Amino acid sequence: MTLRHPGVPTFSFLTTAYRTEHYIEATIASVLAQTWIDWELVIVDNGNSEEMAEIVGRYTHDSRIRLVRQENQGYVGGVMAAAAQARGRYFVVLDSDDHLLPDFCLRVAEFLITNPEVAAVGVDAVRFDAAGADLPIGYLRSVGIKRAPNPLHALSFGDVVGGFVPYYTAAIRADAWWAVQGYDPGLDNVDESVVIWLRLTQHYDVRVLPDKLARYRIRDDSISRGAEHVEAFEDALERSFESVQPLDDPRHAQLLAGHLRGMRAHREIRRARWALLSGDDHSARSAARGALRQRITLRSVLLLLGVYLVPGVLRSIHPVKNRIQDGLTRLRGRLSPMRTDRRHIVVLVENLSVPMDRRVWQESRALVDAGYDVTVICPLGRTTDTEREVVIDGVRILRYPLRAATGGPAGYPREYVMALAHTLRLLLKVRCSRRIDVLHACNPPDFFFPLGLLLRPWGARFVYDQHDLVPELFESRFSPTNRVGPALLAVTRMLERLTYATADGVIATNHSYRRVAIERGKVHPESVTVVRSAPDLSRFVPTPPDPDLRRGKQFMAAYLGVMGPQDGVDYALRAIAHLRSSGRDDLHTIIMGSGDEFDSLVALADSLGISDIVEFTGRVPDEFVARCLSTADVCLSPDPYNPLNDVSTMNKVVEYMAMGRPLVSFELVEARVSAGDAAIYVRSNDVAAFAEGIETLLDDPERREKMGLIGRERVENELSWESSTIALLSFYERVLARG
Repeated sequence: MTLRHPGVPTFSFLTTAYRTEHYIEATIASVLAQTWIDWELVIVDNGNSEEMAEIVGRYTHDSRIRLVRQENQGYVGGVMAAAAQARGRYFVVLDSDDHLLPDFCLRVAEFLITNPEVAAVGVDAVRFDAAGADLPIGYLRSVGIKRAPNPLHALSFGDVVGGFVPYYTAAIRADAWWAVQGYDPGLDNVDESVVIWLRLTQHYDVRVLPDKLARYRIRDDSISRGAEHVEAFEDALERSFESVQPLDDPRHAQLLAGHLRGMRAHREIRRARWALLSGDDHSARSAARGALRQRITLRSVLLLLGVYLVPGVLRSIHPVKNRIQDGLTRLRGRLSPMRTDRRHIVVLVENLSVPMDRRVWQESRALVDAGYDVTVICPLGRTTDTEREVVIDGVRILRYPLRAATGGPAGYPREYVMALAHTLRLLLKVRCSRRIDVLHACNPPDFFFPLGLLLRPWGARFVYDQHDLVPELFESRFSPTNRVGPALLAVTRMLERLTYATADGVIATNHSYRRVAIERGKVHPESVTVVRSAPDLSRFVPTPPDPDLRRGKQFMAAYLGVMGPQDGVDYALRAIAHLRSSGRDDLHTIIMGSGDEFDSLVALADSLGISDIVEFTGRVPDEFVARCLSTADVCLSPDPYNPLNDVSTMNKVVEYMAMGRPLVSFELVEARVSAGDAAIYVRSNDVAAFAEGIETLLDDPERREKMGLIGRERVENELSWESSTIALLSFYERVLARG
């Protein structure tokens, strides 16, 4: 199913504005911030306010925003006037002082695409006060709903008559809206946002997402602030539920009667409290008796005893009780988050920001698409990924500042202590807001297992996603003669063993890593799954070559990836220098990426006399990557042989293949497994042999074309991310089944 049709927006937001001039701009901004852009916003100036018209007029250059002006016809008249002008497939009532979160449209649209039979989709909301601060208790819990809704099950009429009334900002299909008369139900003095749910659930499939996708303002001048307004509101609410009587189903009648008794008992308790505080003990006792008649509860019994025996004491302790109650409410909101049927996965990353870490980003997106909630905790990027908190494509990302290790092995303990402290801080913040079902820890380094143990008493599973073999990584980076190196190596081996022992499941990037987990880590084979790093073919799409990138040369080579000590970019530079010294001067090379060795590699190119034919770009956007690789005649994978590289899958190898490019690689076990016949393999760590491999491909265009086709076909059929996604989701089903 598709939701987009020419000339018909997916969502029509219905907003009536009256005396909310100082709020309306923030509301409009929240709609403009939507990640799904197929919407319209119809604002009714419900009172012909010149100031309101001037404010909204600043935004009407956007054709999706329209202003309707009329004399004040009340809230319902304003909403229905907006509905009359709306053209969308789904109507969404949005009050002029409330906000949407950026993914409201996207999350609702994704659900509707896969559930086309659903007529209305509700959501939860964050409540915020007059100062703009978020309150600890969300909307649904604030109205007495203790368990988050399951969107896989329809909200029934019985649910609503029993008191489950969703937040009013919901997507309602236009035909269903008009069939139930929208916000004009033909009844006097009722709450239309309740009546519409009662009518929708009687005739249509209604679902409620557990996600907080909007913000509901608690205003100082709201109806909850004055006795007369509260009484009028409660009268309307009671009449709304009574409007469905008589009920044919005895179960529904029983649910409704119980809910009405609860509402009336709550009203009498409030009346008793207000009378007591005003010094009217007689009215307080009368109301307390009324509460007890409606429903016998511990609260109503204690209130009755108090107003008869110690009314003065109750008056004096009331302010203290309120402060204690407010504190307990905040604490409960942090420590006992509403349970949800959507599994929540928290992904921990230390060595790269996200989405810069393409594997983590692909995993996170795949899990979100499969119906999981995903939160990523990672470092801030240097030039990209610089927001502390952001939601992208449904993935919530929390980032922290981190200075990478410098000065050799001794710098790593400092980096890792700071990273662990920041990760723990943000993890506790997440856990205080909601349950965590899986802690998914990506290495390097291998220090997240204590956090898995910390969450285990609350039922969280711990997944070890082993991107690198950290002991081999340190062994390849540091000379054994370094005094700190051996000690650090011993620590990495110990941390790896502890992580294996703690994990409920292990994800390996290839079969070599899987063998290490089974043999060295003593992990049961059924608990280790291979999820290969693979390119997203929607991102790696060949484009027409760009001759300007060759900088006047006949041929071009390209490198894409990290530039650390173990990545071998220095071998590539020396090979290019070797080609030039042997008389070949028809090759320009572009080096894309960054890393610890970036500055020293630029200096090396200068010292080798090849800085005029080697271009360092740093990190570049996807568009440039696609254009550059599509232009390259040869791609470079110069990772030297060492204990780590021999058994590691290099992302760049598969990315070159996805773009249909041939490559040169040193002889490595996993390089052959990945590339097959799409690469030329040369003697390990031999600069002259690497240069010879480049020259062989440059001089044989037919072989280059054949190898490129082999690589692309291999990625499409065997190594694509679609295949890895199947393995990832199957792994998660097994891990969670054990929980």
